Order: sequence, then C-alpha cells, then structure tokens
Amino acid sequence: MSKFPDKKDEVTDWLSVVSQLSPDEFCRNWIPIIYGINESDKTYRAACIDLLQRIFNKQKKTIENWLWNPQMVPEYVQQQLGLIDRLWQIRQRVISSDP
Repeated sequence: MSKFPDKKDEVTDWLSVVSQLSPDEFCRNWIPIIYGINESDKTYRAACIDLLQRIFNKQKKTIENWLWNPQMVPEYVQQQLGLIDRLWQIRQRVISSDP
C-alpha cells in the first residue's frame, strides 16, 4: 500500500506516457540497432537473450522462458522495457541531433 495515496493520479499520469513492451517487441526495436543484425540472422535470439540478461541480470533460462512463453513475463519487466525503450529513443534523438 502506498504511503502517498493522494498522489496516485499524478503518478499514473506520469507513467501513462510509457507503453509496456514485451521482450520480443523490445528486441525487435533494439537488436538491429545495437547488434547490427535482424530477426533472420541465426544469432538474433542469442543477441536478444544477451541484451535482456544485461538489463535484468537474470539467468539465461529465465530470459528464454520469457521469450518462449510471453505469459510468464512479469508486468514489471514489461514496464521497465517500456521505460528503457523510451529512454533509448530519446538518447538516439539527442545523439543524432549533435552537430
């Protein structure tokens, strides 16, 4: 239970700008950019697992379970992937706008 129940609407408003992303969606967005490979590459799945392990510091088996069975992905993971996705989009815009 929150110690700040009167702030629930404000927090919800701040979080509403961020979409939840599945690990698959996140990988489709970022593996080509970070690793320079696409889904048809035979190392794509390994790259996806590597990236998600680095982000969440989870065992390989956990990440594989998330990728094979999306219903097993905790909501916090989808929220964090949405936040990271938004942050990395902003980072790309800043980097690409540097003269």
